[in-house]
Amino acid sequence: MRLLVLALSGGRIAIGAGLALVPRRALAALGFRDASPTAVTISRIAGGRDLIMGTAALAARDDRVRLRSATLANAAADACDVA
Repeated sequence: MRLLVLALSGGRIAIGAGLALVPRRALAALGFRDASPTAVTISRIAGGRDLIMGTAALAARDDRVRLRSATLANAAADACDVA
């Protein structure tokens, strides 16, 4: 479980950092070549959220209760993104 948490959290932090710090490059890497200013702004917001959520999950890796809450929060955020 710890390895999965580290991998998922690391991925979320990496993607979040890209979206927040270099949104146009990150969006292009994700297949969005023509990013409007609105897309860049939303990208920065989502990137910040992912940085926080990835860090929270990583910080909770040794506490089962906190880790469960962080994992459910991450899953809920991802489900909302898909919807």
